[in-house]
Amino acid sequence: MFYSDGKLRSHTDAQRREYGERKRAERSREWNKIWITKHTLKNERNWTDWAIKTFLKKPRKMKGRYRIYYVYKREDVIKAEKEISFKEWMATRIERQSKLAE
Repeated sequence: MFYSDGKLRSHTDAQRREYGERKRAERSREWNKIWITKHTLKNERNWTDWAIKTFLKKPRKMKGRYRIYYVYKREDVIKAEKEISFKEWMATRIERQSKLAE
């Protein structure tokens, strides 16, 4: 038992802070198992705005703490990435990017 601000507490501030961080990380992992943001598609998976409009359904808007996120179901993204037309498009995109890098 600890006293903090004159109140009897069972955990220190550091323990409470660590617990909150751990819970936020767990919630984030669970959310990321289901959803993927437009930002992640573009920056980590090499998608473009055109590809997102063409290969995916309309995005769902989710309100975050400070802004609105455009999100897609992860299973829909994986399904789209398995399509032959997407694979062909991505191959030409990567080829163009490698030519520009030279």
